[in-house]
Formats: sequence, structure tokens, C-alpha cells
Amino acid sequence: ANILLTLITANLLLYVKYYLGNQQLGTYMIVALQLGIVISLPIWALVIKQIGKKKALYSGFVLLFGVLLGAFFLQEGQAIILLCLLPFVGIFAGSLYICLTTMQPDCVEAYYLKHQQRH
Repeated sequence: ANILLTLITANLLLYVKYYLGNQQLGTYMIVALQLGIVISLPIWALVIKQIGKKKALYSGFVLLFGVLLGAFFLQEGQAIILLCLLPFVGIFAGSLYICLTTMQPDCVEAYYLKHQQRH
């Protein structure tokens, strides 16, 4: 999950600088992305309790893909539109972060129950 956020952040800066041609907004875009993630974590925790981790993870993937697909079609000079989309990217990326982070202990426990040994 941390690698996912690192890749999104690093590629976002390159995308803004070289494709959209507006390096000055890079910091604001990272802040918008991170704020979306922070705000969404408690909401996704409630969603996980209601519908389960697997469904929350898949819905987060689908929604994140939809928003990132919209960002793919932006043209040069439309950095402000991306700045408006980034909180939503953060909200949906927050689902991936919290779901994958909470699934990791479940995988370790499932392995232990199956093999009766820890590595």
C-alpha cells in the first residue's frame, strides 16, 4: 500500500511538470492528494465494517481507476482540473491503503492456521 502511494505521488509530480506544464502546482497537488487520503481513512474503516474488506477493496480499485482514467484525458493547461480531481484520487486511494494494511495480518494468521508454523 505504501508503494502504491509513493508511485502515485512520484508520477504525479512528473505528470504535472512535464505533461501539464505547470510545476508550481505540484506541491498543492500533493497536499490535495494527501488530504483526501487522511480524510477518507475513517470513512473507509466504516465501509469495511459494513460491507467487508474484499468488497471495499474492489470498490476502491474501480473508483480510483475511473478517476485516474479521467485524469488521463487531461490536456496541457488543465492542471486546475487535476487539482480538483486529486482529493477524489486520495479518497479512493485511501481505501486501498486501509484495506491492504488491514488484510496483511489476516494473511499471516491464515498462513499460521494452515501450516501451524511461523517464519
